[in-house]
Amino acid sequence: MPVRITLKATKEPLTRPKRDDFESAEAYAEAFDRFRQAADVSPRYGAFCENDGSFHVPNVPAGTYSLEMKIGASQLNPVIKRESEDTTSWIATLNREITVPDSAGGGGNESLDLGSLELEVMLAPAAPNR
Repeated sequence: MPVRITLKATKEPLTRPKRDDFESAEAYAEAFDRFRQAADVSPRYGAFCENDGSFHVPNVPAGTYSLEMKIGASQLNPVIKRESEDTTSWIATLNREITVPDSAGGGGNESLDLGSLELEVMLAPAAPNR
C-alpha cells in the first residue's frame, strides 16, 4: 500500500479549486495556477507498506505534514484493471496530520512511531464469484 507524506502549506491549504466556486474561467484559471505552483514546491515523500503494515520514510525534515494512505480495489485483486485515481475505487483511506519533531528524520537516525493507524473503510470489496 502506498504511503504519501506532504508538507502542509503554511500560507494557504493545498485544496484544489473547484470551477463552480468562481464566477469566471479566468478567476478559476488563476486560482488553479496558484494551486499548482504551491503543490509543485511542496515537499513530498513516499513509501510502501511492508507485509506487516509498517512503513519507513527516511530523511523527512521537521515540520507538519499530511499523511495519506489509500487502498484501492486493484491492490486487493491484481486482475482488476486500474483506470485512474478515481476516488470511487478506494476501499479504505487515511488522511491525518502528523508532526515530525526536530529529532526524528532530517539527518538523524531516530524513528517516529505513529502507533497503529486505522484506515476509514469506504466500501466493501465485491465478493468473489463461485
